[in-house]
Amino acid sequence: MGSLETRGWDLASYLLLDVLRYLTWALVGGLIAIGACCYGGHAAYLAWHEKGPPAPRRHQRAQERREAARGIAAIEAFLAEHAASPEPPPGPGHPRASGPDRAPGEPDPDP
Repeated sequence: MGSLETRGWDLASYLLLDVLRYLTWALVGGLIAIGACCYGGHAAYLAWHEKGPPAPRRHQRAQERREAARGIAAIEAFLAEHAASPEPPPGPGHPRASGPDRAPGEPDPDP
């Protein structure tokens, strides 16, 4: 059997070899992954380019038009309902109005 110092260096050399082996396999795996992505990505691009970009569907456009028309109708109904209110909005002299001379919720100084 060797001395403690010799066995320590042997263990350190095995550890360094294991680290080197791990890094080598990580490098090889990374190169394989990069190659697969580059080749696969290029092949996917070529297939897409041959086929061309997808055309927009008419059904989708019609659905968007219907949704826009419903939204506009809802806005018009809301405005018609609130515009027909008999009470005018509070003006500067109205007790519910907050002007620059008083804070909101503060009572009217001259009732």
